[in-house]
Amino acid sequence: MKYIPITCLVFYTFLFANCKKQDSAILPEMQQDEEIMMGPPPSGPGFNTWYQRPDLPLTGMGRYGAYGFGASGSVYFGGGFGADGNSHKDLWKIDTVIGSVWTQQASLPGLSRGGAATFGMGEKGYVCAGYHLVAPPMSSESKLLKDLWEYDGFYNTWKKKAALPGVARFYAVGIDINDKGYVGTGSISVSGQHLKDWWQYNPATDNWVQKANFPGTPRAGAVGFTVNLDIGYVGTGSTGSGVLKDLWRYTASTNTWVKKADLPGPARFGAVGLAAIGSGFIALGSVGSTYLDDFWEYHHDTNTWEQKPNFPGGGRDKAAAASYGNVLFIGTGSKNPPGSGYTKDFWSIKVN
Repeated sequence: MKYIPITCLVFYTFLFANCKKQDSAILPEMQQDEEIMMGPPPSGPGFNTWYQRPDLPLTGMGRYGAYGFGASGSVYFGGGFGADGNSHKDLWKIDTVIGSVWTQQASLPGLSRGGAATFGMGEKGYVCAGYHLVAPPMSSESKLLKDLWEYDGFYNTWKKKAALPGVARFYAVGIDINDKGYVGTGSISVSGQHLKDWWQYNPATDNWVQKANFPGTPRAGAVGFTVNLDIGYVGTGSTGSGVLKDLWRYTASTNTWVKKADLPGPARFGAVGLAAIGSGFIALGSVGSTYLDDFWEYHHDTNTWEQKPNFPGGGRDKAAAASYGNVLFIGTGSKNPPGSGYTKDFWSIKVN
């Protein structure tokens, strides 16, 4: 899959119409609620059925390249690129009990961004790297990022943490394994310079350690998910000249990688990866100008895939996703034709 150079990202948007001490933390902003009843509660009856949730309450068009994470028993979504040619830094929480209320949270205090890597652990969510996009006439201020921010869902506050030691990047993978975060792969340019390094973050010491490189082809827009306290997976993505469907298992205790069964569906870029009930899930993405709506479960114990009900919101790539228990939330993203279909709808499915 070919990319448009970073300096052209803004023009692409228009041409195609498309520790918990509050005194040391960033204080929260005013909250806003929006309530819409749509479908049963996320934790209610009905497995393997998609239900539409309220749209992310944004003004105007939606987003692509937004991020999602779980923290404090809730799921959060924010940031991303908009049709205005800018990246954004707002953060929203959706009620996971009824599934009908969005509440605006404290905005990320660092630079706005899209294509960030995220992971969540306990009450904390983490946003790392990404691309800060600024529309003309200030587009020269656009740049890649490598900073790390910790969000405390209990206090609704942010703290800046140690930056990723590797190069700045966007569309990297982020996962958590046994109370440590992992970030790797990604792109240092939308013209095709991709990465395969792999880094471990320890929140207890605010320290990064480089781990064994990802052994697959360097890539961006891949997905990751974690199935237990020792094992995570990375797969799919774009090499800059093509898209991939491979899957690789990372074992944290031995710092080793092993190739596993390929995704049976099409190769893809910009999919979403999620974990629940000891399984991994991959959905959506694009190959060329084709936007995908398929949804797959990976059975870790048997190294097999099972196709699940297609995502009903329509094919898209660069969506945001997060899970709460056995409920998966997916929304936003870019639909065909490129640039004219930035979305803000959200959907949930309970898996078993």
